[in-house]
Amino acid sequence: MRIVKGYVCLKSIMEKKTAIMKKNRFRVRVESVDDLPIVSSMLQDSIIPIADLKYIPNEKKFFMISQRFCWELYQDQRDYVASVTKNRPKESLDNEIFERVLCAVVFEGIDSVHVKGLDLKDRGQFLNFLSFNFKCQQLDLIFSDHKTIRLCTKLLKFIAEDVGQSWPTTRRPIHWKE
Repeated sequence: MRIVKGYVCLKSIMEKKTAIMKKNRFRVRVESVDDLPIVSSMLQDSIIPIADLKYIPNEKKFFMISQRFCWELYQDQRDYVASVTKNRPKESLDNEIFERVLCAVVFEGIDSVHVKGLDLKDRGQFLNFLSFNFKCQQLDLIFSDHKTIRLCTKLLKFIAEDVGQSWPTTRRPIHWKE
């Protein structure tokens, strides 16, 4: 689905994107390994403060609030502007405005939580989310700098949902393979 259609001006693109995103927030329930690549791509490059992670053992739930980069808006904007400017190279777009939004993720049926490469007591740390990996009843949340949170569970079940208003940012995550 294209989010932006019929606009040439960058300001118009941003106004249209904002209106559409208010209606089309990201919300997904994950209950299968097949869902993980899609959710991983939507959460990729999310910034997660350690202070926004919480495990409640008696409820068997793990909570995470991420500052999700809205990749879906960025790609549509790049594709659209390139097409209406006679295939002007995508790299030549200047002064781009991107967006981030808070995304709440609630994992259910969590028996225990283990960490590698980070200290959950250091509440000032920030994590950069890369992907999920699920095998042998363990869901790994993989972050940059070789940091991992392992959620031990008998079932794969969680919800990820955008909450609140998105906000503009001039910074886009950079992947060195681009």
